[in-house]
Amino acid sequence: MLNQTSAVIRFVAFVTLMTFFPSSIAIWNIIPERWVVVEAAEPLPTDTAANTLDASSVPKVLPLLADEELKAATGGPGELAKLAKESPQEAQRRMRVASAGLSLPTSEVLLASIPKPGTKRQVAKPEPIKLAQLDSIGREVRGPLGPQEAVDDLSAADALKNSGAISDALIAYFAIMDEYPNTNEALWADQGMWDVMEGIVAGTISRNSVAAFESWLTTWEPVRAEGFYAALTYYAERALDEKEANQENLAASYASLAKSASWSMITNQPTHYLSMSAGHYYWEMSRLLGLEVEATAMAELHELASTMESSPGRMGAWFALGVYYADPQTNARGDAIIAWANLVGQSTKPFVEEILDDEAIPYWVKGKIGESVGQGLAYQGRFSEAKEWFDRGISLCEHVGPAHWFLAYESARMTEFRNQMNPSAGVEAFQDYIEAYPDSQYVDRALVEIGALSCSPAITRARQTFSPK
Repeated sequence: MLNQTSAVIRFVAFVTLMTFFPSSIAIWNIIPERWVVVEAAEPLPTDTAANTLDASSVPKVLPLLADEELKAATGGPGELAKLAKESPQEAQRRMRVASAGLSLPTSEVLLASIPKPGTKRQVAKPEPIKLAQLDSIGREVRGPLGPQEAVDDLSAADALKNSGAISDALIAYFAIMDEYPNTNEALWADQGMWDVMEGIVAGTISRNSVAAFESWLTTWEPVRAEGFYAALTYYAERALDEKEANQENLAASYASLAKSASWSMITNQPTHYLSMSAGHYYWEMSRLLGLEVEATAMAELHELASTMESSPGRMGAWFALGVYYADPQTNARGDAIIAWANLVGQSTKPFVEEILDDEAIPYWVKGKIGESVGQGLAYQGRFSEAKEWFDRGISLCEHVGPAHWFLAYESARMTEFRNQMNPSAGVEAFQDYIEAYPDSQYVDRALVEIGALSCSPAITRARQTFSPK
């Protein structure tokens, strides 16, 4: 009987062993191979890491990149679209020859942060951009088409610029901006002015070539505010450019003219929509002329803003004061909060919606309103409302360029600030920004934000909490 019982017990033990032995092996190997890469004291060789990390893996926490490292990793903003299409093998080959002493793991984290084909998330996209219409010359339509005279004048001005008659071309551009304000031709004339200023900075256009124009400009009497604002813009931007080039005397000369012009516009034409941008120029030019000049000028602007009627000029003054007080060099947080609150108060006045609804007013002015109100709200910690204004600015500032890029970047930042307990939301917002605007001047900043968020304590704790043991 005992022998029979022993035989039964041995048979049951054998069946049990054969049934559960495979499961026990799975339990012994419960940690997936990819987690070994994250938790190992020493990183695996590059080829092994590439083969074991999948799209859902969380990149390792790494230090922030310096500007030089960002450029070494990405080749600059214009290369990011190419990086997003690389295969793992192509990425490995490129990174093996990376220079500037950049460590391989750091560059892998940045590349991993850009969605690869097949792993794209279904998330909200920026407002779609309308397909550009072309005018009779074959250029993008940026505003209402002007009369044939404006088209002919613009063609003549461009011909003068292309022939090297820079002063004559600028005079023609300014006449178009003053005579046909807010038309497509005026906006392209404005572009012509900017092209000349950028040419001076780049050294392809000499300063002497604009001497005759600048002599003419001091005696010019524009008919409209748009012409006056064009002169203000020229003086202010030339001042900033010469300051950057360490031409202190030239910078001070331009800045004095721009400061006087901006004050004149704020005080004499406060109801004109362009006076909203004059306040910021007033602050920049005052600072360029020295801290004492700046302090006096901003005290005068504060007094003016406190007594003005509601208007674009008053809104612009509060914006300039908010930027001035919030600047680290001033560091007057209490005054900054008051200024931003006053600016947000102006955003509820009827003139704001009138400007935003007016199809004749240039897109960049509407983008400036979105930027101003958004920054005012953000400084008060009202991030959801701020994002709404930045997004509204994006939709109204249809021409994709620096103004549009900035608004979209600020919108991504508001997503980050609204989700401080969920850093991955911010990471995704900046990833989407890089994908939507690969040529933006703010791509490097977005990459830095991704790096900072990837190093956040919240993400680190999440990894520690949810990583398999």
